[in-house]
Amino acid sequence: MQQRRSHLERITDTWKRELAEWALPTLSNDGTASSPFRLDPTRFTPAPATNDDRRVLLITEIVRGHSRQGEPMTLLDVGAGAGSSLGGVHELFDHVHAIEVNNQMVQGLRISLESLRSTETFTIYSGVFPEDCPALGTVNVVNASNVVYNVGEILPFLHRLDSLASTLVVIELTLHHPFYPSNEAFEYFHALPRPNHPSATDLYQIALELGFPAHLESYPPTYRRTTTTIDGMMTRLALPESRRSELENFLLATPPPPNPSLLLWWSKG
Repeated sequence: MQQRRSHLERITDTWKRELAEWALPTLSNDGTASSPFRLDPTRFTPAPATNDDRRVLLITEIVRGHSRQGEPMTLLDVGAGAGSSLGGVHELFDHVHAIEVNNQMVQGLRISLESLRSTETFTIYSGVFPEDCPALGTVNVVNASNVVYNVGEILPFLHRLDSLASTLVVIELTLHHPFYPSNEAFEYFHALPRPNHPSATDLYQIALELGFPAHLESYPPTYRRTTTTIDGMMTRLALPESRRSELENFLLATPPPPNPSLLLWWSKG
């Protein structure tokens, strides 16, 4: 008799299947629209931390507690983009490791870090995490901001985050998939129904099932890491410039639903 699948197997398979449902077909337009997957590195560069950035406050609190003991502090930033999650935290660390798969982002990341730090205090890896992550030993803090909705194979991803961190694992993510606020627009402009799952609470359940002492926190209502601009929505929907005013009118009549940022984290030891 076939063994019953474990609860962990069921919820991780559901995570992978539901993520796959977000794949976009070829969108029909007049050929002048940008790809919905084009990323602008200038939108992912470091910015000063704000007082309502719980991620920065958490990392600062943990690092200062350990740095008083005199040990060098190290950070690994997973899916670093052009360095957007390093604002307000990089200066807490003696060495910053960062891994990013997009070549344009890697170039932007190098420019960002060279403007912030001396070259011997950071290392950049180009590739996919965890497959292309080198043998680092352990670092004090592992940060992964706004990347998990790109990760279908979530178990090796979470295991590797945890095994690399000696002090803290921090995952920043939105409540729903980043494209969730544009669901109604996809339906209107492309007659394309979009999914609503998975969510941050699903990832939280997976982390707990793995035995991690995880916490899931909301940010203050004032916190905004990014905002969706008309240009960003045009790109996301792969709309030509000729439909800009139509999109503007649609968003006025049908404002996108909120998709708040959350923080999933656990400490080590």
